[in-house]
Amino acid sequence: MNAEKKAGKPVGKIIFFIVLFFHPLFFINLYFAGNWYSLLHDYSLGMLFGIIGYCYLSTALLLSARIRIFDRLIGQDRVIRFHGYLAFTGIISGIIHLLFKLAYISFPSFQTVSGVFALAIFIILMIMTFIYMIEKFYIPFPGLKSLKSFIIKNLNLDYSVMKNLHNGFSLALAFLIVHVLLSYSTSENIIRFSLMSLPGGISLIRYIYFKYIRVHYIKKNYFNIEGVEKNAPAVVTVKINPRGKKFPFSAGQYVYMKIISSEINREEHPFTISSPPSADTLSLTVRETGDYTDKLSSVRKGDKALIDGPYGLFTPSPGRRKKLFIAGGIGITPFLSVLKEWEKVENMPDVNLLWSLSYKADIIERDFLQGLSEKREWFTFSLFISREIVPGCKHGRISLEDFRNIITPENSASFDVYICGPADFRKSAGKMLSSLGIPSRDIHFESFSS
Repeated sequence: MNAEKKAGKPVGKIIFFIVLFFHPLFFINLYFAGNWYSLLHDYSLGMLFGIIGYCYLSTALLLSARIRIFDRLIGQDRVIRFHGYLAFTGIISGIIHLLFKLAYISFPSFQTVSGVFALAIFIILMIMTFIYMIEKFYIPFPGLKSLKSFIIKNLNLDYSVMKNLHNGFSLALAFLIVHVLLSYSTSENIIRFSLMSLPGGISLIRYIYFKYIRVHYIKKNYFNIEGVEKNAPAVVTVKINPRGKKFPFSAGQYVYMKIISSEINREEHPFTISSPPSADTLSLTVRETGDYTDKLSSVRKGDKALIDGPYGLFTPSPGRRKKLFIAGGIGITPFLSVLKEWEKVENMPDVNLLWSLSYKADIIERDFLQGLSEKREWFTFSLFISREIVPGCKHGRISLEDFRNIITPENSASFDVYICGPADFRKSAGKMLSSLGIPSRDIHFESFSS
């Protein structure tokens, strides 16, 4: 996939976001057409927020089901991010809906109980997601780090348990659908009842297919584990043998892998492909960061791996424009795939790689990068080590001055920039590049999503 196409067609993206954020207006109009004068009544406001919450939560579940067309439009990592935004907004809308409606609940019914039960599950999932599955919190909360450590260490809630708990989203939505369809304002009108069935019904059916039926159709992607190679003290590469099949992907993409082994749980995890598309073996290079990834070293040759993908739009092509690759830590993996694919290209515009690491021990594939820089005039790379002084590497983090050595006011319009790494690293690099005149449309990034 060419870099120019990597973010999807602009018109398609615009339509996607319009539908994503404004589709509740259709259902709001379904309820309030001819009665807009009553919109500011507290009962009507409760209904308004209830419709918004229902629509956004239904769409959030749909976005979690890895629909290919969404991936092609904006990339799966962004799809998952917007899944989170919509889920959070939907839950907050549901809470506001309940607060408005409390004054009108004289006695509990199955309709009200189903709604409260659904909202309770959503709130629990939101709290657990913030505590366990999101790395950084942008709202200060004293004691949050200690609470997270307590949950992980004392309640044995590892990543796989949390992922399975997160699947309770579909159960909560099922109760929410019941709540919506049993409400008087919905059930009184057959057209309204039918149309309100669609958002939740379609999302629930699609998610059930994704979670329980789809696996029977992708068994052709069961491959053999060829072996596990230790690249660094905390980095391993899982090598997968496609058994004579060709696994089509573009350099820079990633897959979801499920390993069938007694040594490791069978939850799917996303990993970037570090081997080039032309290689006979599929390689996934992974940093050991806890629970699941720490167990990858115990995987044996001959174990099976189910591969779902490829996903992502982080796929630069040689083209006619200069490239600046910026990697933070294990964010080097997509660039390894790209550079190994370009290794045989003799002439192309300049490619600069800046790779930031904490320690010398984190470096992988240095011989390959050094050899490529010696063999191809178009490629140069620099290593930045922040927590120790290493000969041949720059000490500290990538700075604005380092970018100025590559980007000037005269050539800023001739670069395509690709960033892969942790969120803070990505945002910091993006701000510095923007200050040097790199347009946001030329800054492409991939974040880690699961």
